[in-house]
Amino acid sequence: MKKWYLLVLLIIVTGISGQCLADASSLQQCAQRSQGQATGSYFSRHVFGANMLFFTEPDTLRKQPDYQTMLKPLGLGNLRFPGGTVADNYHWASGKVDDPTRRPVGHVGSAEDLGFDEFMALANSMAAEPSIVLNYLSWVEKDRLQQGFDEAASWVKYANLQKGYGVKFWEFGNEVFAYVPSKHITVKVADYARDYKAMKKILRGIDPTIQLGAAMHHKLHFTAKGDNRQWWGTFLREAGDEVDYLVVHNYPALTVDDYVSGGTPYPDLLQKIKAEVKMATGRDIPIHITEWNIALTDGDGKQGLISRDSNWQGLFIAEALLDFSLADVRMATFWPLRSEKGAGLLSNDDKHYFISGDVFKLLAPYEDSTIVFDCHDQTTRMAMLSGNGTNGNGGLIVVNRGAQPQTLDLQSVMGKNARLAGLSTLTAEGQGYAVKNHSASDLEKLNAKAAVYSLPPGSLSVFKLSH
Repeated sequence: MKKWYLLVLLIIVTGISGQCLADASSLQQCAQRSQGQATGSYFSRHVFGANMLFFTEPDTLRKQPDYQTMLKPLGLGNLRFPGGTVADNYHWASGKVDDPTRRPVGHVGSAEDLGFDEFMALANSMAAEPSIVLNYLSWVEKDRLQQGFDEAASWVKYANLQKGYGVKFWEFGNEVFAYVPSKHITVKVADYARDYKAMKKILRGIDPTIQLGAAMHHKLHFTAKGDNRQWWGTFLREAGDEVDYLVVHNYPALTVDDYVSGGTPYPDLLQKIKAEVKMATGRDIPIHITEWNIALTDGDGKQGLISRDSNWQGLFIAEALLDFSLADVRMATFWPLRSEKGAGLLSNDDKHYFISGDVFKLLAPYEDSTIVFDCHDQTTRMAMLSGNGTNGNGGLIVVNRGAQPQTLDLQSVMGKNARLAGLSTLTAEGQGYAVKNHSASDLEKLNAKAAVYSLPPGSLSVFKLSH
C-alpha cells in the first residue's frame, strides 16, 4: 500500500505543464530539480522521542484525567528514562538519588516520583520504545565500579528476565566526558572504553538481545579535561569493534541570523560523524541523538540566540526532525518532555504545549511516511511526504526562514488533480507564535484553479493532501 501511495505522489509531483515550468518561482524550480531523486528515507517515528525525567512526572500529575490525552498527539515513538545528568545520580531499585546536592538539587527521591515500572507501563501504553540510562559516574567517583556493574546487571535482569519488558537500548552513563565538577567527575576516554567493554560483556551475558550505547561528544576533535587523548579517535580504536550504538547530544547556540542563513547544523554534523566512524572502524554504527534542542543557556557568549517558545525554535525543530530522518538516525529524544520556561514539549503542570510540542503535534500524523523529496532553496525548505494510511495522500511541509513572504504555486508542485484536505500554519505573533488550522472556506480558495499560497515570513506550513 505504501508503494502505491508513493507512486501516486510521484505522478502528481511530476505532472507539471510546460507553462508552469516556464513561469515557476524559485521554490517551484527547486521542487522540479528534486523530482525523480527519491530520498529512500522515512519520516521516522523514532525521531519523535522525548526525555522523561523521573522527578517531573509525579503521581499527582499522572493522575490528572488529561495526562495521557495531552501526551498522545505528540506521537512519541521513544521515551528516555530516568533523564540525563540525573541518571548518573540515580539508583533504580530505590528511586533515590546518590547525592541530593546534585541535580535534581535537594530532591532525594520519593514514592511520588515516576518509578521504573510506572515508566514502562506508560511507555507500553503509548507504544513508545524505552531507552534507559545507566548510572556509571556515581560508582566511578566512589571507586566502586563493580557495584555499578552489579546495579546495571540487576536492572537488566529485573526488566527483561523477571518482568519481560524486553528493553533493548541501554546507555552507559550520560556525558561522561563533561567537566562539570558540581555535577560529576570527568572520565578519561581509555578508561571509558575499557569499562564499556566490561559492562557490555556482563549485560550481554544476561540478555544477548540488548544494545549498549556509548556516550560521545558532539565535537569530533574533543579532548576531555585532564586527558591527553581525543575522545572519538581513541574510543573507536579501542572499542569500535564492539560498540552497539553511539550516543550524541547537541544544543546548538544558533542566533536567528545563523539559523535563517544556514538551517540546522545536523546534516553537516551527522555526515562528519558517519565519515569518522567509517574511517575508524570500517563499518556503519547506528547514531542515537538522545538529547537535542536549541541552546538552553548562552554558554558560547553569543547574543541574539534563538529564544525558547519562539517561532524560530519551532521552525528549527521541524527541520531537525527531517534532518534526523534523512540521516537515518536510529533514535532521537528531545530534551525535555516537560519544563517550566518553554524548553520542553509540555509545561510542568500539563496544562499547555510549548511550541516544541505544537510542532510535534503538527508533524506526528506524517510519521513513517516516505520522504519523497526534500528541497532547499535559499531560506526556504520543502519536503513532500507520501501517504502512510492515516494522512490521506500525504503532505507537504514548507519552512520559510526568510524575512519576506514566498509564493508557492500549489498546483505546479502537486499537480492539477491534487487537492488539499487540510492546512496548518505556524507563524510569529508578537513576542511569541500562533498556530492556525485553516477553515474549510480557506481550503476551497486554495483548491481553486491556479491557486497560490503566500508563505509568511518565519513560518511553517503543513499541507495535507486529499485522497
